[in-house]
Amino acid sequence: WRMQGEDWTGREYDAEEGLSMITIVGLKPETFYEVKMSAINGKGEGESSPPQNFKTEPVRYAFTSGIPFHYSNV
Repeated sequence: WRMQGEDWTGREYDAEEGLSMITIVGLKPETFYEVKMSAINGKGEGESSPPQNFKTEPVRYAFTSGIPFHYSNV
């Protein structure tokens, strides 16, 4: 993956049986990225998929009314 116009970041993920998605951590909020994938097996690495573009979601904050909040389950 990469931010559009930047260098590619490479990472290998083990595909477990039935795994249909992975989560890429450490991306910046509200940022455009490109991602492409390829498979690696006993014969080596296959061709990469065409790049897919996406934009990460904004960070969502929860605000209180300014009154200090304390929670206890005791």
